[in-house]
Amino acid sequence: MIPLRSKIILSLIFMSFISMVLMATSARMLISQHFEELAVDPVADNFIIEVAAYYNEYGSWQAALEAETLVNFGRRLRAAGELLPARSPMGNRSEPTPNGQPAPPPPPYIILDEGGRVVISPDRTEMGRILSTDQLEKAIPVLDKNGQLIGYLYSELRAALSAQEDKYLLAINDSWWIALLAVAALSIPTGVFLGRQLAGPIGSLEKAMRAMQPGSMQQKVPVTSNDELGRLTASFNQMSRDLSDAYDELEKSRIHLQEMSLQDPLTLLPNRRSFDVSAAIVIAQAYRHGRTCALAMIDVDRFKEINDTYSHAKGDLALQLLSNVLRSNLREVDFLARYGGEEFMVLFPETDLATAHNLMDRLRIFVSEHSWPDIDPGVRITVSAGLVEVNVNEMSAEPLKKAISAADKKLYTAKNGGRNRVES
Repeated sequence: MIPLRSKIILSLIFMSFISMVLMATSARMLISQHFEELAVDPVADNFIIEVAAYYNEYGSWQAALEAETLVNFGRRLRAAGELLPARSPMGNRSEPTPNGQPAPPPPPYIILDEGGRVVISPDRTEMGRILSTDQLEKAIPVLDKNGQLIGYLYSELRAALSAQEDKYLLAINDSWWIALLAVAALSIPTGVFLGRQLAGPIGSLEKAMRAMQPGSMQQKVPVTSNDELGRLTASFNQMSRDLSDAYDELEKSRIHLQEMSLQDPLTLLPNRRSFDVSAAIVIAQAYRHGRTCALAMIDVDRFKEINDTYSHAKGDLALQLLSNVLRSNLREVDFLARYGGEEFMVLFPETDLATAHNLMDRLRIFVSEHSWPDIDPGVRITVSAGLVEVNVNEMSAEPLKKAISAADKKLYTAKNGGRNRVES
């Protein structure tokens, strides 16, 4: 695929070259035509003077033709110095005759009367023929001394340029071709420069758009002009900033929602979903490294009585305060979560059952001896726990699920055994 920059450069070079060729060709044609007109006009003007004098001398075409020919009339007036030496539109000025007088040129035009009928022509077969309307439109009017139309001059011959005029025209043509070659040579670096100027901002925009990725949405392209490209670049920069801000807000919302989906809103502990994900990772690591871990299910004893005695608001407060006590008295590596209602889960990584039992029993005693003045100075809260060692080697049998089921049974045993105890 041809890059846009190359397309612009080639287009500019091509258009510059075509424009110069058309301009040079048109100028050459106009100059040639103008030279021919310059050559024809003086001849026509002189000849009109001669024809008008010929007509005025005798008063009509018929009388003039009967008296003498136009050639003899012209020779006589030039001999008397009343007309300028003749110049033929077919070549240079005529050469002088041996007696020093310029030889009369052959009539270059057909002379028509006012009705368009041929009255004088080098070709006698043309005499009396009436020219068509189209031909008459190309003829040159001839006026008498009173300004009245007496006829026309008509010719399909093209005037020849003089040798000096040919040199001028050739020099102008050569100049045009040299200018054309110079412009063609300059159009390439100019096209490359302008192409880079035009395609540069577009390339920068494309590069910036490709660089827009999550986490790096804001891209800035320098604004180098105040035209459409400059305004487009400024709009892109603004859009990039807006997208970046929107992405950041969306990312914050996503993280917040993710945290909310993994956090218990009352106790701010990890919820059941978070515990299942994190515990599965810990168990998998224990399996790979050949370590043990233990799982405890904790339940608040007679929690319904707290709700019924002190209200559900006090019950929620009790769960909040208890979660802080549990969290403060566990190791940093232990993973505590609210599993539902008044139940909590604790995973003891790289801990055997005996060590976990000692940790859990010490925690139970601390809770039972703790005072809860924010709820009621006389309230006593105790917990029961079921503790099991997780069989990390049963990877295909969902060891976490089996461990939770086993811990639940141990908890039931602790409840039936009188509560405020750890069963393992």
